[in-house]
Amino acid sequence: MVCHSNQIVMRSLFLRFLVLICLCMGFTGCKKEIQESENQLSPADAFTNLSGAFTWNTSRESQLTVTIRIPSLGNANCRVNVYKSLGQSSSFAFYSGAVRQDTPLQVTLTVPTACPSLKIELIGPDGTATSQTIPVASSMEVLFTSFPQMKSTSGYPDADKDGIPDAIDDFPQDPLKAFQYRYPSGDGFTDAPLADPDWATLCFEDLWPAMGDFDMNDLVLNYAWTITTDASHFVSSIEGHFSIKAAGSCAIWKHGFGVELTGLPADEVQLVTGFRVDPGSYIQLDVRGLEKTPAGVVASPAVIIPFDDMTTVIHNPDPGFFNTMPGKFPGTSDRLDVLIEMKSPYAVPDSDIDPGGYNPFLIRNGERSIEIHKVDRAPTEWADPAYFGLSNDASNPAQGIWYRSADKLPWAIDLPMDFFYATEFIAITQAYPDIVPWANTQVSIIPSGT
Repeated sequence: MVCHSNQIVMRSLFLRFLVLICLCMGFTGCKKEIQESENQLSPADAFTNLSGAFTWNTSRESQLTVTIRIPSLGNANCRVNVYKSLGQSSSFAFYSGAVRQDTPLQVTLTVPTACPSLKIELIGPDGTATSQTIPVASSMEVLFTSFPQMKSTSGYPDADKDGIPDAIDDFPQDPLKAFQYRYPSGDGFTDAPLADPDWATLCFEDLWPAMGDFDMNDLVLNYAWTITTDASHFVSSIEGHFSIKAAGSCAIWKHGFGVELTGLPADEVQLVTGFRVDPGSYIQLDVRGLEKTPAGVVASPAVIIPFDDMTTVIHNPDPGFFNTMPGKFPGTSDRLDVLIEMKSPYAVPDSDIDPGGYNPFLIRNGERSIEIHKVDRAPTEWADPAYFGLSNDASNPAQGIWYRSADKLPWAIDLPMDFFYATEFIAITQAYPDIVPWANTQVSIIPSGT
């Protein structure tokens, strides 16, 4: 089996090498003049060194407890927003919840290591806000004892009578919905300009278990999540937003993309819509739109497949490279909004849903047995174990080590920000030298199975 797998890898590498040579010859022999575009890349862009950018792919688990002791509030429900800091002047929300008098809110947060502090914002039932900023630690406690600017202490408007005052209700006219949380943040989800906090970015190198050219642009995917809950903080729906930013391998391979929704039991899902999977695809879905295991039963945690073939999502004016080769016309991507609706009555608490901890993966060229995940994220039941340990891969499943080389380099990176990826034939280690010391200081990015 190992010899057969080595033959598959070598054939794939050879085919990829031949096709890249042909495409490069065509590119160098015919240059086109094009207008400037925000999607167009220049050679200098590939060498932009964002110092410390890759620390965003590391995280630490922290416990946050928020308590309020404000007699004037009575037993009112207050909203809690948690913001992560980005530099000296900007911060973005990455958690939202609720807390009552003398009933602490306790939540586990996955905090980027590049984030030195959190801002905890308390919004009262009249819409008044107050906040505290605290340094990030493994255990954090915040106590609110006053609302300096509170406008009123009773008679809060509640149009839909769901117990959540209109001032902190994202759906004041809908008694079945109350709060909406977003990851990474924001509420735009339009086209994703560079550094737009409304989008996060996944980058994949598709020649795993070999390193290949290691430009990490074979699939560059912008994504964001929207979580909607009812007044009791039970999840009513999860929506994933996806847009392909670049695809350096689309000339020869048709990659799929999946996400294991860590923390979401498949039995609680009512329906999945908005994905793009051909009815005759190699992907096996149940009637709700969830992926089945090889045994034909629904996977749990739930697994969704936003698309089974990236070439059906992109619109590429120049056959071959999609937004990775300087001098070519930039292409566009359809935006997929995959909606996951929960069964009623809702039973999944918002504390079980951590979009930053989801397990996304590339499916290589329609071969369902070849998955490429982030470092130390376990594959699904579909993955062929014979590939682990081949070529440059140093996975050790018995120790929970997955998808990293002997030098601890990854085949997938995940940044909660829009990202300026490397252009074609430029190794990401050349475009972003900081990835090397970053990778070598990490024991594990996210523990397997979490």
